[in-house]
Amino acid sequence: MKWLRAATEEIIAGIRSSIESLSSKKVEHLIQLLLEAKDQKIFIIGIGRSGLIPASILVKILGTSEFYTIITSLYSEGKPPHRLGKEPNVLFENVGSLSGKKVLIVDDFARTGDTINSVIKRIIESNAKEVKSAVVGLRQDSSYKPDFIGTIFEGCLVFPWDSPI
Repeated sequence: MKWLRAATEEIIAGIRSSIESLSSKKVEHLIQLLLEAKDQKIFIIGIGRSGLIPASILVKILGTSEFYTIITSLYSEGKPPHRLGKEPNVLFENVGSLSGKKVLIVDDFARTGDTINSVIKRIIESNAKEVKSAVVGLRQDSSYKPDFIGTIFEGCLVFPWDSPI
């Protein structure tokens, strides 16, 4: 049994070393980047569930009243998250008319870019004038490159809102 305990502890240590705790300072870094590109007439779409938190913060700071949500499911809620399917599944969409509008899509992180790309496609099909994307965290090996990035990471991120209350 000692070998099992030692193996389990080694696995747990490996998982812990691959998880980066994301401080509120790194979230603030993304917000500062976006403030530099501030546009009062921007429509913000938060990808839920976890992308709704940084999107809500941006709505308040940028002073826009246009805030919409698209809730998708592609990864599990565990740490590290596991992919649930080939394509993101849209569970809920609350998006008004975006024809001719500037849109910023916000998510907590991008691993493959599949989720945010599927949302971008939907928004472009809505005849938006301009579509940009922002993520708090971008995985280092991601082929997707959003317009705004808070931090680049390896392994798994733990956000301030992931902590139990």
